Amino acid sequence: MSGKILVFDGVNGDSTQLRFLLASAHYEIVHLNEPEDVVNYSLSRRPDLILISGDAEDPVVTEICQTIVSYAAVSDIPVVLVTGACGPSTRIEALRMGVSEVFRAPVDRLVLLARLRSLLRASDDRRQLTPDRRYTGDHELMDDCKPLTGPARIGLVAADAEAAWHLQQRLTPLMNDQFILFPGDSALGDSAMRNMADVFVIAADLTAPSDPLRLYSELRSRSATRHAAFCLIADSSCSDRWATALDLGVDDLIEASADVGELAVRIQKQIAAKRRSDSLRLAMANRVRQAMFDPLTGLFNRRYALPALARIAELAATRHEPFAILLADIDQFKRVNDTFGHTAGDTVLVSVANRLRSCLRPADLLARIGGEEFLIALPGVSLEQAHATAERLRLAICGRQISLSSGEQIEVTASIGLSAGTPAHDSLPDFDQLIFAPDSALLVAKAKGRNRVTIARYAA
Repeated sequence: MSGKILVFDGVNGDSTQLRFLLASAHYEIVHLNEPEDVVNYSLSRRPDLILISGDAEDPVVTEICQTIVSYAAVSDIPVVLVTGACGPSTRIEALRMGVSEVFRAPVDRLVLLARLRSLLRASDDRRQLTPDRRYTGDHELMDDCKPLTGPARIGLVAADAEAAWHLQQRLTPLMNDQFILFPGDSALGDSAMRNMADVFVIAADLTAPSDPLRLYSELRSRSATRHAAFCLIADSSCSDRWATALDLGVDDLIEASADVGELAVRIQKQIAAKRRSDSLRLAMANRVRQAMFDPLTGLFNRRYALPALARIAELAATRHEPFAILLADIDQFKRVNDTFGHTAGDTVLVSVANRLRSCLRPADLLARIGGEEFLIALPGVSLEQAHATAERLRLAICGRQISLSSGEQIEVTASIGLSAGTPAHDSLPDFDQLIFAPDSALLVAKAKGRNRVTIARYAA
């Protein structure tokens, strides 16, 4: 995996061998000697990862990490610290201040490169969920990204129930989250799929015949647990298996002998990262929905309907099958707004939309394409069938009163223009041509007194 890595040497740091290793793995290396340069370069050029070689308690290292974290534009850049001997409290403090990983020198080559790949991959995944405002102009997406709060659901996976319980007892004093115990392969059962853990913590023997990596791969592949975070607790002496686990997508690997405080901090970091990704996905999904759906009626909007109609027409031409287009317009809708107010008008639009929806098939297209105008596309129907459907829609609209919030009851009607036929693939019309016939028929229906269906054959 290629990437640009910024390397800095702090007190007692010597990155010579590390830079040689990174170069042999085809990373682009930027070596800086001044802490101010590290911050300025990160802000202006944005490296993919920052690697610091030096004393974990060096105030300069602390300042760099805290400064990077404080700037939103670069706070998601992974920071890796390679240090000498350091105690559990020092490692925990480094992780808390924003360091993504702490390695003790000398570093295992396989594990280091695998961890860098893992961090770069995770960073890239998050970046893809975050639109670049310079290009999208989307200044509201991040504002819509509300942080998820409350206790997390942590699945503790161990060889047996006793081991899972023991792990819970160690973590409970340090974490205010909900623990779900999964002895053996029970994490693959229906209970795990229903409980939807935010993080799975797998205590594993990487040399065991049961192969915990198979369990992880199964969980990662399932839709219910695909977006969970995964922490693997294992003996680091199996460096090749550690590297394999990281390359398979395990989010964090924790040394089996690690202090329980470090274990808790690492799990909390994965919870935070998972929630950040969840909120980004939710914000993105909401934006996609807003781009496709009318917020008032819940129907597809014009932006979605136009290309969807083109796809229906193209498919009909390819299969030599008929399809129909209906344009329905609420009669004298302006009078409703003028008499009862726009809130009443909204109520009418929602009611009409629901009535139209109840009369159509799942395969039919229904969209609000204007103020009081609705587009309906009926694939695979003849003119006679489309006419029957149009009459059913008309009667559904005019057949019942609509209750307003004021307590008043009103009735509305709708005029519908209809065209049907089988388009020729070699002369497939554009949208304006597709709409011309039913739109003309709609105008005729209005002119003849409204509350009626008028047919204009689109093609023979």
